Amino acid sequence: MTTRLDIAKLIRDREGQYSERKSLLEGKSRTEPRDRRAVRDQVADVVAAFANADGGVLILGVEDDGTPTGHRYPTDVVDEILRVPQIRLMPPQAAGVRVSFEGHELLVFDVAAAPVPVMVVGNGYPCRVDDACVKHPAERIQAWKTSGQIESWEARPSNRTVHDLDMELVAQAIAGARLRVDSPLEYLAQRRFVDMHAGRVVLRRAAELLFAAKPWFIDHARADVRILRIIGTHTELGARHNVEEVAHIEGCVPRLIEQSFQSITPLLRKPRRLRGLRFQEIPEYPTRAWQEAIVNAVAHRDYSVTGRGIEVWLYDDRLEIQSPGELPLGISPDDLLSGQRAHVSRNPRLVRGLVDLGVMRDLGEGWPRIIAGMDVQFLARPELVVAQRVVQVTFRNAPQITPADAEWLSRLEGWNLNDAQSQAMILVRRRGAVSNADLRSATGLDTLQASAELRRLCKQGLLEAKGAGPATYYVAGPMAGEMGGNELLDYGGFRPNTRELEPNTRELGPNTRELAESAIGPAARLPAVTRRLAESVTPKTRTLRLRSVIREICRHGYWTGAELATLLQRRSPEHLVRDHLSEMVSDGQLQLRFPDHPNHPDQAYTAASTETGEGNA
Repeated sequence: MTTRLDIAKLIRDREGQYSERKSLLEGKSRTEPRDRRAVRDQVADVVAAFANADGGVLILGVEDDGTPTGHRYPTDVVDEILRVPQIRLMPPQAAGVRVSFEGHELLVFDVAAAPVPVMVVGNGYPCRVDDACVKHPAERIQAWKTSGQIESWEARPSNRTVHDLDMELVAQAIAGARLRVDSPLEYLAQRRFVDMHAGRVVLRRAAELLFAAKPWFIDHARADVRILRIIGTHTELGARHNVEEVAHIEGCVPRLIEQSFQSITPLLRKPRRLRGLRFQEIPEYPTRAWQEAIVNAVAHRDYSVTGRGIEVWLYDDRLEIQSPGELPLGISPDDLLSGQRAHVSRNPRLVRGLVDLGVMRDLGEGWPRIIAGMDVQFLARPELVVAQRVVQVTFRNAPQITPADAEWLSRLEGWNLNDAQSQAMILVRRRGAVSNADLRSATGLDTLQASAELRRLCKQGLLEAKGAGPATYYVAGPMAGEMGGNELLDYGGFRPNTRELEPNTRELGPNTRELAESAIGPAARLPAVTRRLAESVTPKTRTLRLRSVIREICRHGYWTGAELATLLQRRSPEHLVRDHLSEMVSDGQLQLRFPDHPNHPDQAYTAASTETGEGNA
């Protein structure tokens, strides 16, 4: 069967928010067919996850390295697999198709975003977040869809016509969209940039924002970016006025982003800063970090706020990026600052177009990339404040390298590490642990490349693997000496949500390695002393000792039952909650994140204020 998808490009590109590929073979020789039941479970989960987000493509019959290998199933089994979206999902979704590619038959599921939440019958509501399927309540998914499809400014009808669009930009988007379309109009319709009403084409405002040929074709008073430089660390008025407007940029969103980069780059100083294990002249703020923040500000701002645009303020000691509006529904500053990946967009059409244009990468990676960029240069993590309908991100340019850090770095100079390996070791220093996802965010490597670098460091004894499955992470190995990163530098660490990743690994068959290595272990959040205390617990540890360790762990923020079970080597989070955590809450030793909703799906535990001596906000 034919398809409008560009299969070659889908196989060549990395997996992410909008695409996933899996093998249908297993065994040492990769010639045995995978268990058909596991494949059907996987199809149900991934298709529902794409439908609950912004759509995507699942291709079965391709190895991790992109080699097409097809399948070894009889016709009736293939028919069952292709019908899974119609049988296992509620409401039913489109069936898959057979596609012949390089002499192999692939099974392809081209999934559209669903207008309502899609359930895997008997197994909840998964949602696509970067390259993972994360469970969410149906109400939350519906709120996201309603926000993006009905309430957002980008979804409103436009008074412009297709003739007002920059067709060169549209052609670039088509080339990057992994689609084969007969005309620009067909692309615009598939991406929901236009609607067809009785033969009449009606643009949505997302099309204006993305493709307007002239700035004045955008029907918005302040769809702009202002860049201002301040001489000093605060603004002055009157005779001491010290604010200079460097640029006022207008036009379609891709131009706003491109010209913002061009205007800001020459304004940044280039002091000698740490890059890897060596000091070099590099920009005072990591390029990947501040550029990601600019992209986020433009892509995720609230365009219903028409009285102000995006502002970038460059002070001597900091860089501030201000974007109109609140954070998207369901996202808090703590979520972003903890490095959690999230798939929530106020402007889903705009974001999908920017991904097609190559301006944005797949969703969910922005803030982990920003934080990793700051960490590897020993800079303070960004500050994020939401006030008076403005989101402000602040970067500080003062390095925070202590004498102990410098001494530790000097010990690694003799190892002749490459740039990626050096950054992995610095992340261990800053966070106490590093994961595959951490290293990808810091370096731009793909999953397999990051895995190779981490394995090399393990072979050298500089790192040591900990955890298993979705909790895999790496700590300092015996040849690196005691890192003590979390004790020397209190940078908070990531707050991973491995609870949401765990339920889906059962269905991912033999290709779980990438997901397992990309997750962040809960131990990465603990100081070294507490981490070793948790590792000392065994299934035979007595109750009093076990609860003492639980209290100590819970002094360091909120923890889900699944995270605590992973740390304490308990197979069943449910048993841990029933036998220990609930009683500790009743005894006043622990307190709940959601005390009014004991069975809340995101329930977590922290030490009671009387235990910590201070509140745990």
